[in-house]
Amino acid sequence: MKPLSSLSNHQKNTLALVIVLILLTVLYMSSIADVPFHPDESTSIFMSDDLEITFTDPKSLFWQPGQVDNLRQHYRKLDPPTSRTIIGLSRLITGQPSLPADWDWSLTWQENKQAGALPAPNLLTDSRIGIALFYPFSLLFFYLSVHEITDRLTAWLAMLFMAGNMLVLLHTRRAMTESFMLFTIILSLYFLVHFREKPWLSAIPVALALNAKLSAAPLAAVGGLVILLSAFQNKWLVKKWITQLAAYGLVILLLCLILNPFLWAHPVSAARSAWESRLELTERQVATVAEVSPEQVLDSVPKRIGNLIAHLFFTPPAIADVANYLDETAQSAGRYLAHPLHSLGRGPVAASLALILSLVGFIFSLLDLIRTKSPPLLIFFLSGLAQIAAILLLVPLPFQRYILPTVPFACFWLAYAIATFVNGIAAAIQQKRSTPQTQHGT
Repeated sequence: MKPLSSLSNHQKNTLALVIVLILLTVLYMSSIADVPFHPDESTSIFMSDDLEITFTDPKSLFWQPGQVDNLRQHYRKLDPPTSRTIIGLSRLITGQPSLPADWDWSLTWQENKQAGALPAPNLLTDSRIGIALFYPFSLLFFYLSVHEITDRLTAWLAMLFMAGNMLVLLHTRRAMTESFMLFTIILSLYFLVHFREKPWLSAIPVALALNAKLSAAPLAAVGGLVILLSAFQNKWLVKKWITQLAAYGLVILLLCLILNPFLWAHPVSAARSAWESRLELTERQVATVAEVSPEQVLDSVPKRIGNLIAHLFFTPPAIADVANYLDETAQSAGRYLAHPLHSLGRGPVAASLALILSLVGFIFSLLDLIRTKSPPLLIFFLSGLAQIAAILLLVPLPFQRYILPTVPFACFWLAYAIATFVNGIAAAIQQKRSTPQTQHGT
């Protein structure tokens, strides 16, 4: 093994990156059991039984008309399958059973427990570990993506900000969809900025992101736009850019079909039914929130902007989306919130500073984009704007985890501002040191 002093700067940076990722992952995993339980975790674990059903009765996964009361088919219409498949794999590897019952929000905590809908601690932890293992890979590909766009300092800062982000620490350590969604969004960014000559390749992670959670849908549009921008920049023939665009759309379509057995028997009817069920669920959720807390319904763009800013920078970890079971989770929530890292930077002073710096970073990156016309920076910028626009236009609910797709971009802009200031100060100091030498030589 080479001594540290003989390593190049690149090798030292790589070694440091590996060590830091390992340490961050150990810290992240060490307290995964302390994350307060969310009833949607029961639904994910309950539905992870689809993995076993794939091998025992695959036809039962297909959508069939007339099965209105089929609970599993109802969930297959609402959510893509990849996260629950990962949870199922984690269960199988650790020898854990599935849940015999889904969580019923109309029942009390005790009634759900008696029905078998509350997972045992070991089952819950093992299910969480499978989905949380994407955390270090999210950080790694985020670092690599930002480094391609800017410089090493910005990449390090952005990665560390996301590693300790309160939303990431809470919502990606639950047996739900958020961890895999965040990973596939970042992986899509990595492909978009690294494979500009073959942009159709980004269809693979984009399709995975869509099958993690539909919140990643804006990336599909960005990928198509990147193909058109590449065609314009590289002066592609019409045949080439049409082929690339067709390949991009076809790969997404095929992967979505392959990953969703729900669509195999009646793809068009199943897709239509899924869309209608998703709209119906959103309307029902909005009505419920309006009945209990009408002031929380995000029925205008200004309200949604305020909600986005609040959750990105100011609000404490949202242990629960609604108040059904606050008494039962109060003890675990208190322990979790008492950990200083779990609310780091959410005080009014630190949060205000982070908001201001993120806005400054947004402006700096926009000015640099105009000046340099950098394709990677443009891709990142468009992706961030697309995710923000989708939330502002399409998300009427105040749930904190819904704005998780914007966290990488907020971390990037925060890092961009700080790195710009640091690099500017370093350049000024270097210039000041070199000026007397120049004058003396003259």
